[in-house]
Amino acid sequence: LHNLQKIDAEINQISKIDEYHFIDNINVSYLNLYYNNINQIHCNAFINLVALTEIYLYRNQIENVPKNLFQKNNLLKEISLSHNKIRKIDVDLFKNLEQLEELFLHNNKIEFINIETFRNNKKLINLWIINNNLTESNKNEIKSDNQYSKIKNFLV
Repeated sequence: LHNLQKIDAEINQISKIDEYHFIDNINVSYLNLYYNNINQIHCNAFINLVALTEIYLYRNQIENVPKNLFQKNNLLKEISLSHNKIRKIDVDLFKNLEQLEELFLHNNKIEFINIETFRNNKKLINLWIINNNLTESNKNEIKSDNQYSKIKNFLV
């Protein structure tokens, strides 16, 4: 399966992603896992997906996103983690993703986002973090930071 470039596994009953699920899929650039029951993702689940540019994990049961989940996915341009149960986003989760253009975190239970979280994502065009549990002061802090002024679709 070394030549596989696209994985569509949406609308299944997948509940967890182990460390070795994608071990031989080094050429996969598109991974679609939306509308499953995923509630566990191993921190090294995507480590071999070095060609990955798009990942869709929305409408699952994800509560915890390991802080190093995307550490080797430097080509990622789009991530959708919306409509889950995520409470916390680690400040370094998106650190290595300099190509990231679209990030969808809306409709979760995120309680706080550190102002430094998106510092390295200079190409970010769409950032959706609406419908979470952010405090008004956290929302205002994020909105007033100059780094977000270049984002075209910024919904907080």
